[in-house]
Amino acid sequence: MKIGIMGGTFDPIHLAHLEMAHAAKEQKELNQVWFMPSKIPPHKRERKITAENLRLHWVELAVCGKEGFLASDFELKHPGITYTAETLERLKRKYPEYCFFFLLGADSLFDFENWYHPEKILSYAEILSFCRNG
Repeated sequence: MKIGIMGGTFDPIHLAHLEMAHAAKEQKELNQVWFMPSKIPPHKRERKITAENLRLHWVELAVCGKEGFLASDFELKHPGITYTAETLERLKRKYPEYCFFFLLGADSLFDFENWYHPEKILSYAEILSFCRNG
């Protein structure tokens, strides 16, 4: 099974998130895209973030009725700061037979080398990056 992971704060989720996920699903022939709100994003610790249950609800509403799009509370169940490398490691342990693709905007890709263990991310998932603003 080919699974796209769309992580983020989703404060709020918006059309660009859905468009990126749709493009990834079509171009890479993904079976599903899991939208995974972050519990405590490490790069936004100093910023006020909307309550996680509300952000998850927004994601659920946004993906409702969209084939192959699922809202996931996987990161929200994990205590503390959520690092992509650790999330993907937990996903790979839970679903060893799945092939994961991690979706992110080009602006995040430009800073990817500064993420927490980018080499681990690359070992657990293929990166799919999308340009913003066209």
